Amino acid sequence: MRVTRTELLTRIGLVIGITILINILAANYYLRLDFTADQRYTLSSATEQILQQTERPVTVKAYFSKNIPARLKQVKRYFRDLMVEYANASEADFVYNFINPNKSREKEQKAQQKGIKPMLVGSRERDQVTRQRVYMGAEIK
Repeated sequence: MRVTRTELLTRIGLVIGITILINILAANYYLRLDFTADQRYTLSSATEQILQQTERPVTVKAYFSKNIPARLKQVKRYFRDLMVEYANASEADFVYNFINPNKSREKEQKAQQKGIKPMLVGSRERDQVTRQRVYMGAEIK
C-alpha cells in the first residue's frame, strides 16, 4: 500500500495539530494521577478544604541545600512535589520558593535564625569520604 504525498502531509499535519492541542490543554488544566500504593500525592479532603478557605496567602520558604547527596534528593523532590500540590489546591493563595542557604553566609544565618540547623552529612564518592553541611527545612507563614 503506497501513501501519496497529500496523505502523508495530512497525517503529519494531524499529528502536529493533535500535539499542539494536547499542549494547550495541558498548559491550562492540571491533572495528576496518583498510582502510589499509599496515595502519597493525593491530598486529603480536609487539607484541600483548608487550603481553599485560607483568607490570607500562605507563604513557604524552603531552605534546601542545592548539592545534597543522592539519598537525600528524594526528600527534596517529594517536598517540592507537595508544594506544587498545595499550590494547585489553594487556588493561588499558596506561594513557595526554595532557597539555597549554602549560597551565602547571609542566607545561612537567615536559615539558622528561622530554626533550621545544618546537618553534617557524609557521602562516599570514588573511594573518598566527604562531609558537607546540608540544610533541609522550611518556614511557613
